[in-house]
Amino acid sequence: MEEALDKLKVLGEGAQFEVASSTSTGKKRTIPLSSGAAALCSAREPGQTGASTRLLRVLQTNKCDRGCSYCPLRRQNDNVKRSTFKPDELASLFLQFDSRRMVDGLFLSSGSDGSPDAAMQEVLKTAGILREKYRYNGYIHLKILPGASYDIVEEAARLANRVSINLETPNAERLDEVSGEKSFFRDIVMRMEWIEQLRQERGWLPSGQSTQLVVGVGQETDKEILKTSSWLYRDISLNRVYYGAFAPAAGTPLEGQSPTAPRRQQRLYQSDWLLSEYGFGFEELPFKTDGGLPLGVDPKVVWALLQPARFPVEVNRAELEELMRVPGIGPLSARRIIALRHQFPFKTLEALKKTGAVVARARDFITLNGRYFGAPQEMLVKAGQRAMQDRPTPSRKANPGGLNQLTLPFDWPAETILPPRQTTSLADLAFD
Repeated sequence: MEEALDKLKVLGEGAQFEVASSTSTGKKRTIPLSSGAAALCSAREPGQTGASTRLLRVLQTNKCDRGCSYCPLRRQNDNVKRSTFKPDELASLFLQFDSRRMVDGLFLSSGSDGSPDAAMQEVLKTAGILREKYRYNGYIHLKILPGASYDIVEEAARLANRVSINLETPNAERLDEVSGEKSFFRDIVMRMEWIEQLRQERGWLPSGQSTQLVVGVGQETDKEILKTSSWLYRDISLNRVYYGAFAPAAGTPLEGQSPTAPRRQQRLYQSDWLLSEYGFGFEELPFKTDGGLPLGVDPKVVWALLQPARFPVEVNRAELEELMRVPGIGPLSARRIIALRHQFPFKTLEALKKTGAVVARARDFITLNGRYFGAPQEMLVKAGQRAMQDRPTPSRKANPGGLNQLTLPFDWPAETILPPRQTTSLADLAFD
């Protein structure tokens, strides 16, 4: 048991670069069986309510014969302690966690040891033991290695609730820059198309397929990234694209490169949700001239500030699609508004807040029973222009990672923020 837990520490840590959730905190939660045990991944998808899904995120092996310049597991990295789970060993260990209700499912990936098919065979053996020997019918997410054969992909799709294969970069040119050993279309996109075909023809994979892009590993722009995401949602019916912020690893050619700011990762997720959950088109996203998203402001707020002709909308008459485009109003609060307004027309911000809407964001873009609570139009136009300039913002000690949702268009030092008052809106605090 101690040997297995020692392996789990190594191979759980090795899987940390795999993103399992759009809103995964990345914080480690120790499984209380040993001080050397690995971490859980706490996963939550857009729209998911209730408790987060707890996944045991682990590698079958961290041995890899590939040399991707960004990956700490690359074959040339002598700083990595290598380890491997035997399929029955890992299956047994996972079931012990499951029996103690410490996990809700398994997220299993692997290094490409020997060949994609050889490494995937061990992954499939582990999943097969869980499904067929122990009759485990819970959640399993399997990572498919680029270049795996059709038979391997088919078996993974049969065994798993969800499968994924990582693109890592938004196009073939960018992949060649960081990993000349994989073909973007032949080794990865073709497998995605196989997976979608199997899902449609066999009815497998109830949770679909996903992929991951490493943000900031090269010179790719946000526009490149989201163009690829839009295509994946539209043409290959992916359930989710995950965005992993690049972090330099010792022993790799990119160890001296700066890490990607968490704020950039956050803005990509917010823009992704506009594409996948809010009905926005790629061409509607607010890109700057350099192809980046404004970092200081939620992209939905920027879009609304740049669309003065569309706002304000009357909450008591607007269609669902119109309400969902209002900053601070999401799918759930929009549906609540429509369900309630026929009996109880909304007249105050306090009443709107009870639906779950974020009124500090919404007030500049709505009217309630004909009454407007926001800022003058010219101030909103100026706020939109200022957002697209993306001027440098001071850091805030209380939030060094910049991961919280903003309720203002820009970050400001605390001493410059006015006390809350009835007329305070986004634009009120956007200027000196």
